[in-house]
Amino acid sequence: MATFDPYKAPQASLDVPPPLDPASTVPPALIQLMAQTRPWVRLISVLFFVGLGLGALAVVALGTVSSALVPRGMNVAMFIPMLLMMVLYIPPAFFLWQYASGIRRLQDGGGMTAFEEALTRQKSFWKYLGILATVLMGLYGLFFLMGILGVALKR
Repeated sequence: MATFDPYKAPQASLDVPPPLDPASTVPPALIQLMAQTRPWVRLISVLFFVGLGLGALAVVALGTVSSALVPRGMNVAMFIPMLLMMVLYIPPAFFLWQYASGIRRLQDGGGMTAFEEALTRQKSFWKYLGILATVLMGLYGLFFLMGILGVALKR
Protein backbone atom coordinates (compact mmCIF):
# COMPACT_ATOMS: atom_id res chain seq x y z
CA MET A 1 0.00 0.00 0.00
CA ALA A 2 1.32 3.42 -0.97
CA THR A 3 1.65 5.97 1.74
CA PHE A 4 0.75 9.60 1.34
CA ASP A 5 3.76 11.82 0.73
CA PRO A 6 2.81 15.53 0.78
CA TYR A 7 6.13 16.49 -0.82
CA LYS A 8 5.78 14.22 -3.84
CA ALA A 9 4.45 15.65 -7.13
CA PRO A 10 0.91 14.56 -8.00
CA GLN A 11 0.51 11.85 -10.61
CA ALA A 12 -2.38 11.31 -12.97
CA SER A 13 -3.54 7.95 -14.19
CA LEU A 14 -3.14 7.57 -17.91
CA ASP A 15 -5.39 4.52 -18.08
CA VAL A 16 -7.96 5.09 -20.79
CA PRO A 17 -10.95 2.80 -20.99
CA PRO A 18 -10.69 0.51 -23.99
CA PRO A 19 -12.69 1.60 -27.02
CA LEU A 20 -15.83 -0.30 -27.90
CA ASP A 21 -15.06 -3.38 -29.92
CA PRO A 22 -17.05 -3.05 -33.17
CA ALA A 23 -17.12 -6.83 -33.43
CA SER A 24 -18.76 -7.27 -30.03
CA THR A 25 -22.45 -7.98 -30.03
CA VAL A 26 -25.21 -5.92 -28.52
CA PRO A 27 -27.51 -7.94 -26.25
CA PRO A 28 -30.73 -8.90 -28.07
CA ALA A 29 -32.85 -7.32 -25.30
CA LEU A 30 -31.26 -3.92 -25.99
CA ILE A 31 -31.78 -4.31 -29.73
CA GLN A 32 -35.43 -5.16 -29.11
CA LEU A 33 -35.95 -2.13 -26.86
CA MET A 34 -34.31 0.16 -29.39
CA ALA A 35 -36.37 -1.40 -32.20
CA GLN A 36 -39.57 -0.69 -30.27
CA THR A 37 -38.70 3.01 -30.03
CA ARG A 38 -37.67 3.39 -33.68
CA PRO A 39 -41.17 3.87 -35.16
CA TRP A 40 -42.00 6.53 -32.58
CA VAL A 41 -38.71 8.34 -33.12
CA ARG A 42 -39.28 8.28 -36.88
CA LEU A 43 -42.87 9.53 -36.42
CA ILE A 44 -41.77 12.51 -34.32
CA SER A 45 -39.03 13.29 -36.83
CA VAL A 46 -41.52 13.21 -39.72
CA LEU A 47 -43.91 15.42 -37.73
CA PHE A 48 -41.08 17.92 -37.20
CA PHE A 49 -40.45 17.99 -40.97
CA VAL A 50 -44.18 18.28 -41.76
CA GLY A 51 -44.46 21.15 -39.28
CA LEU A 52 -41.50 22.86 -40.89
CA GLY A 53 -43.06 22.44 -44.33
CA LEU A 54 -46.43 23.78 -43.18
CA GLY A 55 -44.67 26.68 -41.46
CA ALA A 56 -42.86 27.52 -44.70
CA LEU A 57 -46.16 27.41 -46.60
CA ALA A 58 -47.74 29.65 -43.94
CA VAL A 59 -44.95 32.19 -44.27
CA VAL A 60 -45.35 32.26 -48.06
CA ALA A 61 -49.17 32.46 -47.87
CA LEU A 62 -49.21 35.12 -45.17
CA GLY A 63 -46.49 37.03 -46.97
CA THR A 64 -48.51 37.26 -50.15
CA VAL A 65 -51.76 38.13 -48.36
CA SER A 66 -50.22 40.68 -46.02
CA SER A 67 -48.23 42.41 -48.75
CA ALA A 68 -51.39 44.25 -49.81
CA LEU A 69 -52.32 45.21 -46.24
CA VAL A 70 -49.03 46.02 -44.50
CA PRO A 71 -46.20 48.37 -45.55
CA ARG A 72 -43.24 46.57 -47.19
CA GLY A 73 -40.68 46.90 -44.37
CA MET A 74 -43.16 45.81 -41.72
CA ASN A 75 -44.16 42.79 -43.82
CA VAL A 76 -40.67 41.28 -43.61
CA ALA A 77 -40.23 42.11 -39.92
CA MET A 78 -43.43 40.25 -39.01
CA PHE A 79 -42.05 36.94 -40.24
CA ILE A 80 -38.57 37.08 -38.71
CA PRO A 81 -39.62 35.42 -35.40
CA MET A 82 -41.48 32.67 -37.25
CA LEU A 83 -38.57 32.01 -39.58
CA LEU A 84 -36.15 31.98 -36.64
CA MET A 85 -38.26 29.39 -34.81
CA MET A 86 -38.43 27.27 -37.97
CA VAL A 87 -34.64 27.35 -38.30
CA LEU A 88 -34.26 26.32 -34.64
CA TYR A 89 -36.46 23.25 -35.23
CA ILE A 90 -34.41 21.87 -38.15
CA PRO A 91 -31.56 20.29 -36.10
CA PRO A 92 -33.79 18.24 -33.75
CA ALA A 93 -35.67 16.86 -36.74
CA PHE A 94 -32.39 15.70 -38.29
CA PHE A 95 -31.08 14.30 -34.99
CA LEU A 96 -34.22 12.19 -34.57
CA TRP A 97 -34.07 11.01 -38.19
CA GLN A 98 -30.43 9.96 -37.73
CA TYR A 99 -31.28 8.28 -34.42
CA ALA A 100 -33.98 6.19 -36.09
CA SER A 101 -31.57 5.34 -38.92
CA GLY A 102 -28.94 4.26 -36.38
CA ILE A 103 -31.49 1.97 -34.73
CA ARG A 104 -32.25 0.45 -38.15
CA ARG A 105 -28.53 -0.22 -38.71
CA LEU A 106 -28.39 -1.80 -35.25
CA GLN A 107 -31.29 -4.08 -36.17
CA ASP A 108 -29.53 -4.98 -39.40
CA GLY A 109 -26.53 -6.28 -37.44
CA GLY A 110 -24.42 -3.13 -37.08
CA GLY A 111 -23.21 -4.22 -33.66
CA MET A 112 -21.71 -1.87 -31.11
CA THR A 113 -20.78 0.71 -33.74
CA ALA A 114 -24.41 1.20 -34.78
CA PHE A 115 -25.52 1.14 -31.13
CA GLU A 116 -23.01 3.84 -30.22
CA GLU A 117 -23.99 5.92 -33.26
CA ALA A 118 -27.70 5.72 -32.39
CA LEU A 119 -27.11 6.74 -28.79
CA THR A 120 -24.83 9.57 -29.90
CA ARG A 121 -27.65 10.96 -32.09
CA GLN A 122 -30.09 10.63 -29.22
CA LYS A 123 -27.68 12.47 -26.92
CA SER A 124 -27.29 15.24 -29.51
CA PHE A 125 -31.08 15.61 -29.74
CA TRP A 126 -31.53 15.98 -25.98
CA LYS A 127 -28.50 18.24 -25.60
CA TYR A 128 -29.81 20.55 -28.33
CA LEU A 129 -33.29 20.66 -26.81
CA GLY A 130 -31.85 21.32 -23.34
CA ILE A 131 -29.78 24.23 -24.61
CA LEU A 132 -32.71 25.56 -26.66
CA ALA A 133 -35.08 25.35 -23.68
CA THR A 134 -32.59 27.11 -21.43
CA VAL A 135 -32.02 29.92 -23.93
CA LEU A 136 -35.76 30.34 -24.57
CA MET A 137 -36.55 30.42 -20.85
CA GLY A 138 -33.88 33.09 -20.43
CA LEU A 139 -35.41 35.12 -23.28
CA TYR A 140 -38.89 34.74 -21.78
CA GLY A 141 -37.56 35.98 -18.44
CA LEU A 142 -35.86 38.91 -20.16
CA PHE A 143 -39.07 39.83 -22.04
CA PHE A 144 -41.04 39.54 -18.80
CA LEU A 145 -38.65 41.90 -17.03
CA MET A 146 -38.73 44.30 -19.97
CA GLY A 147 -42.54 44.29 -19.80
CA ILE A 148 -42.54 45.02 -16.09
CA LEU A 149 -39.96 47.75 -16.60
CA GLY A 150 -42.02 49.23 -19.46
CA VAL A 151 -45.15 49.34 -17.31
CA ALA A 152 -43.23 50.87 -14.41
CA LEU A 153 -41.71 53.57 -16.65
CA LYS A 154 -45.12 54.49 -18.09
CA ARG A 155 -46.37 55.43 -14.63
